[in-house]
Order: sequence, then C-alpha cells, then structure tokens
Amino acid sequence: MVLTQAERDNITRWDGERRGFYEVYYLKVNHVPSGTALWARYTLLAPQEGMGEPVAELWSIFSDRNDPTRNTGLKRTYPVARASIAHDHFEFRVGEAVITHRSAAGGLAGEAGTLTWDLAWEPCTETFYHFPRPSMYGEGFPKAKALSPNLAVRMRGSYTVNGVTYRLIDAPGHQAHLWGVKQGLRWTWANCNAFVEDPSAAFEGLSAQIKLGPMSSPALNIYGFRYQGRWYVYNGILNWLTNRSRSQVGAWEIEARGQEMRFVGHVRSRLEDLVGVEYSDTDGSKLWCHNAKVGDMTLEVYQREGGRWAHVDTLTSQGTTAVEWVMREKCPGVEIRV
Repeated sequence: MVLTQAERDNITRWDGERRGFYEVYYLKVNHVPSGTALWARYTLLAPQEGMGEPVAELWSIFSDRNDPTRNTGLKRTYPVARASIAHDHFEFRVGEAVITHRSAAGGLAGEAGTLTWDLAWEPCTETFYHFPRPSMYGEGFPKAKALSPNLAVRMRGSYTVNGVTYRLIDAPGHQAHLWGVKQGLRWTWANCNAFVEDPSAAFEGLSAQIKLGPMSSPALNIYGFRYQGRWYVYNGILNWLTNRSRSQVGAWEIEARGQEMRFVGHVRSRLEDLVGVEYSDTDGSKLWCHNAKVGDMTLEVYQREGGRWAHVDTLTSQGTTAVEWVMREKCPGVEIRV
C-alpha cells in the first residue's frame, strides 16, 4: 500500500506501552444551511505512572447557531484495550467508532441526548504543518505536536442529533492530529474554510503559551492563510513572536505580515455558543476548553504597494468558524457539559 505523506502524518504515534503520552484526532464540519456544526474527537490518554490507567475516549459536540439551547456535548471513556490501531495505514477505532484518512463514523448516547455521524471526504494532498522544522515533530521541543493532514476539505454524509438528521454535500470540514507528552498551559485556536466571499479561502491559527522549565513562555503565534489559491504560512520561530495576538474568551484579534502580504483577523463567539469541556493532562492536571464551531471571523487582506500597505479584500465567515479557548481555569458563564 502506497500512502501519501498526509496519511503517514495521520498514523498513530503511541506504541501501546508508553506512559505520559496523549494522542488526539479531531474533526469538525458545518452544515451551513441550518447554522449547525459537529465536532468529533477520538483520543488516547496514557497518564504518567501512578495517575491512572491508559484509556481511549470518544467525544462529540453539536452546535446550533440559531438555537444554542440545542447544543449537546457527549463523551464515553473505554479501557485502552477497546482501541484498535493500525500502523501500516491510518485507521483508529474507539469502541465501535472509527476514523480514517478519508472518513469517520461513530455515535454517542447519554443524558444529554444522542449524536451519530457518518462522514467522508477526499483527502488533502498536503499536510498543514504548524511547526517549521521536521525535527520538531520528533522527540523534545515542543512537548505538544500539532498538524492538520486535512485542513480544508469538503465532507459528505450526515450527522444526526436527537433524531434530527443533517445531510451534507460539499460541507466545509477539517481534520487534525495532535500528540505529545504534555499539553500547553493555555491556547487559542481557530479554523475556517467557509468564507462567504471566497469558499476556497482558509485560515488556521494557534496562539499557545507553554512551560519552559520553571517559566511560562509568552504567547507563541502560528498562522496560515489560503488566499486566491496560494498559502501564506507564518510559522517560523521568529513569526511565533512577531505575529500578533490579543485573546480573551469570546474574542481573538490576530495579525501576520510578510514581505508582500498582511492579514488582520477578528474572531468572535457569543458566550451562549461556547460548550465547556474538561480535559485531563498526562500528569493528572486539568484544562478547560471553551469550544464553539459556529463562530464568526472577519479577515482583512492587505498587499504591499510602493512601500505601503493597501487594503485589497475583506473575507467574512458567519457562523462557520471553529474557535476554542483552552485554559487552566474555567471561564464564568460557560457551562461545562463534557
């Protein structure tokens, strides 16, 4: 079997024995006509010795932009023996749920309701790498790895929420892969590939604070923009500090500039659209994710002309931007549902 590099990037890193390790696959898809979205997360957590046994988990969130009272979050935890991992291609199963390089299916039920999904897509030909050097995806720095083998794809299939089915045809979707030995201190992340003015445009952004020995780093900012068929990626180590970010729950302001292009973004989410999720780190500490898949984004595009920045375009996303704020404390006003 000949695999693309993108599929190789999706293959599970956990060796089945290592402790102090986590691995995450997540996807999101927007059903634009209804203003709804689905987020699904397939995970492994092998805590440090003495912090519990390895587990596999399946998570999902349904979001309704027009009626946030329908927002639903569910999770199920399995012994790690219920996870099935392929190592010669990408196929990862948690219980009866499965994710591959080109499809995902699963379901959850609980007091909050029921969620099921059956999705497929044509994979991207190239991975979006958050880090600039291949060595950064090996051991050592950084302790948390991130890449997106399917950053901006069109999904088909359906998801069903409490008996209501949403059928998808060329729906904007995203699939990513995370792993590492320790999660960051806090981060803000957003993704959009459903801009009204140009559906082929895409944005991926991450602003993270990490632990450096006894000290905490400043915000390290990584941005990528696909504009008029071309990628502009600002992920070099110098960019981590020169890219701008101002973030608080509900609002994120970003800016990145290169030799020829400058991008200024404004990401927003109403508090009622945020679903709170509790994560466990490998050392047993907790993080809280404030998660929305129906946020808004405005992206202002500038081009250098004669030594000055000229405004050339404005792209907008209305209820189709995924955004999350993850912190070591809960945000008042956001209900922890999972």
